[in-house]
Amino acid sequence: MQQSWHLAADFQFFLVGVPFLLLIHRHPRLKIPLIFGAAVFSFAAPIMNLYHWKLPGVILVNFKQLRFIFYAHPALEYDYMLSHAHTCSYFSGIFAGLGYHRFRGGSAVVAPGGRNPMWRLPWAPTVMVFLQASLSPLFYDLDYSEPMLWNAIYGAIHRCCWGAMCAIGILHGATVWRGRHARIHFHPVLLVLSRLSFGVFMVQFSVLKSLARNATDEGIDFSWRIYLESVAYTLVGCYAAALLLALFVELPFAAVFKRVLGNKSSKSSQKRL
Repeated sequence: MQQSWHLAADFQFFLVGVPFLLLIHRHPRLKIPLIFGAAVFSFAAPIMNLYHWKLPGVILVNFKQLRFIFYAHPALEYDYMLSHAHTCSYFSGIFAGLGYHRFRGGSAVVAPGGRNPMWRLPWAPTVMVFLQASLSPLFYDLDYSEPMLWNAIYGAIHRCCWGAMCAIGILHGATVWRGRHARIHFHPVLLVLSRLSFGVFMVQFSVLKSLARNATDEGIDFSWRIYLESVAYTLVGCYAAALLLALFVELPFAAVFKRVLGNKSSKSSQKRL
């Protein structure tokens, strides 16, 4: 149920993203208004959700393992994707794709380096994420019985900076990093890990749940050793499960679909001839 809910929420964003890109492609004049509207929505949606449901604005900085151990806690009951990073991250990913499309089309892109102070601007979201996360312990002692507007705004800024940080990292890796470190970028190990990344996304909830299968109502003791062990267990478990999915599900079905679609395309080409 939990994994289905997560994928359903992502599919809802997909249904929004497809017409968003189609409108930009068909009507280039709407590009700036659509981007502006998406940015406003990414900022306003978390504010409304955090304010209405009285959620802490720093929920993102919780360790993900601990977050899914207590996924049924009443405080997390209304933590829908609109209050998570996925809303702004989804649109930020679209913005990164549009920027990469401009880069491939030959449009001018300011490269990092030189004396131009603008090259430092992409680092601002990363700095903001770490600064806001460093203040997170102060938020756990607040009284959330009444909604707090400043807390909702704080959380929305944190989520938008998180999404912008991810988008800038993707764009930087696809342009500057790829040009300077092509050998590392196309290393077989990295290519395999990137191929398994979607499988990791699919199985992460099950792996995290298996990690917390022995949790009790008394909570868990925290230490750096436990944290590192849980992270290592999660990474190894996710990639091992993703590898099995790729070998026994993804690759066989991809071969079947390729053969079926290949036969159809060959028949249609023969008819045209």
